[in-house]
Amino acid sequence: MNTEFRIIKNQNTNLSSLICFMKVLHTKQYSRSIIRKGFNKLVSKEDYSIEDRDEILEYCLQISP
Repeated sequence: MNTEFRIIKNQNTNLSSLICFMKVLHTKQYSRSIIRKGFNKLVSKEDYSIEDRDEILEYCLQISP
C-alpha cells in the first residue's frame, strides 16, 4: 500500500493525502486492518477534522473492492 500511495501522491501533487489514499483503495482489495493502519500512517491529520475521522475511515473501508 505504501508504494501505491507514494506513486499516486507523486503523480498528483495537488491532491491531499486523503484523496490519494482513497485512490489507492481502488487499486486492489485490502483488509480492514491494512486500511486502518494505512490511514493512520499515510493520511495527514491536517486533511480532515478529528470529529470526522471515524466517518471518513468507515467510508474508506467501504470503497475498497
